[in-house]
Amino acid sequence: MPTVSVNREQLFKRLGKNYTDEGFDELCFQFGIEIDDIVDDPEKGVTYKIDIGANRYDLLCIEGISRALNIFLGREKIPLYRLVPAKDSLQYKITVKPNTAKVRPFVVGAVLRNLHFTQQVYDSFIDLQDKLHQNLARKRTLASIGAHNLSTKNFYPFFYHGKDAKDIIFSVKLYNSSWISDVPIRLYLYRKIIRGDKNFFTILYREKIPLYRLVPAKDSEQYKITVKPNTAKVLLVAIDPLRKNIMLNALSSIYSYCFECYCKPFKLENIFLYLN
Repeated sequence: MPTVSVNREQLFKRLGKNYTDEGFDELCFQFGIEIDDIVDDPEKGVTYKIDIGANRYDLLCIEGISRALNIFLGREKIPLYRLVPAKDSLQYKITVKPNTAKVRPFVVGAVLRNLHFTQQVYDSFIDLQDKLHQNLARKRTLASIGAHNLSTKNFYPFFYHGKDAKDIIFSVKLYNSSWISDVPIRLYLYRKIIRGDKNFFTILYREKIPLYRLVPAKDSEQYKITVKPNTAKVLLVAIDPLRKNIMLNALSSIYSYCFECYCKPFKLENIFLYLN
């Protein structure tokens, strides 16, 4: 059962009411979740550690918990999500090469346009991806998800295909914050979660632009999402077709409210997939 840590002050602000610890524990009980622990940190404030049901992937972050509780309390209506055609079919087209079937044959995606994050929401966005990887995707062995910044003037099409590790050039940030750039990768830590040929990786890239995602391991630093306004492309590749859809729906729907004021919330743009 996953445990989600949420700041009490931030949570109550989203709920529009301050509860006592006992009162909030009772609300959680009525809703069907449970407070596992309450941690009082002098710097970070009070944190609730909330146990979430194993099948409630929509509750793995403060945004999901607060939205569900607000709907439960009658403070919000159930969101009506809308899928609309992409504004630029070329930019949001992914050409899928047949050799990806050797490793991760399924790829799906969505576009969240004009995202506006605060630092807290950005941190939650990254943390949710990690929780989905650790739980539903079984530590990336069944699926991996990434969000990429499309706020660029380059409108080259996307490709998803496989390559031998010795032929891949990538920029990766190491644990000591130093950089290895444009050198052949040696991803020993990730080979244990690759099925089949351990030297064969699937990659996502744009024509005439350096590789920006190595599946299932890393996203390129050049194209990662930041706190600044973004148009985000959420991409997911997987072995399991059911889990890929659950993960994509969870991440894209939860944060589809983060549009700037003139954009309608809960609107997603689709991705065009072409087999080649």
